Amino acid sequence: MDKGCDIIVSCKSKGKNMGQEDRSILNKIADNVIRDYYTAGIKSEVILDTLLTPVITEVVKKAVDKEGKELFDPDNEPVFITKEFPLIKNADVSNRNTKADFLLYDKNTVYLVELKTTAGSTDDKAQLEHYREKLKGKDGGKLRFKTLAEEFIVLLNAVRYTGIGSKKEGEQEKEKLKYKDLKGELKEEDKSGSLEESAATADGEAAAAFSCLEKLYDRIVERAGITKAHGKDSSSDGRERIPAPAELYLKGCIKNGSYGSKKLLMQAEQLLEVGEEKFSELWEKEVKIIYIVPDNSYDDIIKKELGEQLAGIVHLREYVPEKADDEAYAGWLYDSILRPLFGSST
Repeated sequence: MDKGCDIIVSCKSKGKNMGQEDRSILNKIADNVIRDYYTAGIKSEVILDTLLTPVITEVVKKAVDKEGKELFDPDNEPVFITKEFPLIKNADVSNRNTKADFLLYDKNTVYLVELKTTAGSTDDKAQLEHYREKLKGKDGGKLRFKTLAEEFIVLLNAVRYTGIGSKKEGEQEKEKLKYKDLKGELKEEDKSGSLEESAATADGEAAAAFSCLEKLYDRIVERAGITKAHGKDSSSDGRERIPAPAELYLKGCIKNGSYGSKKLLMQAEQLLEVGEEKFSELWEKEVKIIYIVPDNSYDDIIKKELGEQLAGIVHLREYVPEKADDEAYAGWLYDSILRPLFGSST
């Protein structure tokens, strides 16, 4: 009996209390996910990305480094920040960007996480090269979280003037402001003094960046007539889902037929949920990458292309859940989808 059985048994035992209709729904979801995985033209990574999100930290904890040693331990576990995090290709040229599937952190490092659900998609030399160059940082050294944060704020600023709400005279150029100019503009608007930096220290820079992020977020949703009073993405009685401000804003954008980059507001909301104190702790942290792949077929290529920027690799074929916040969900996902698709070496 493998080490994942406890969770699977837990899932099945809880399933006994479920109605036939509930079990039928779960079986139907699993059957269609597996069928779609093998159907041409369907992006299976998008489907599995959504299903893996609730347990992504548990999956990432299975990562091993280039020497085969476990990357995490019980005293230093990964924490989820957001997903589909934008990475600007060349900030000196334009704001064109690609996306990392997940953004996580632990005590020492911030992690970009790239999910690959087919062996063929793993061997993407152009993407590997992009990650390698991005992770070198601005001067060929190390990429720090502060660079990702500052670039994100610049991208979010464009949303400020292209989302819901009428555009005012002179705002066209403000969409293209660089970070230092944007920070100066928000500082002029700020009445509380919270954007004042303290002796240009890292903590001061981080606090100013967090304040920029918060003020941009507030201005974007308030411009659309939405305030934080609309509540968070949860409910007090556990029954009715209360949309967060970002979701309400994006619903309005979708109705208007244009949302695209405006979805950055969702990532902004999740970055703010990290809190200013933790945000400041992450500010100078190095950024590395973790690859989640079906098996070890392309490990050598990934290691060669990414070098020191690679933190670790997770093999879905070897992933077996041990514990999760929602054990029933983790067990169902493993037993009904991941194991049939990727098998198990245990």
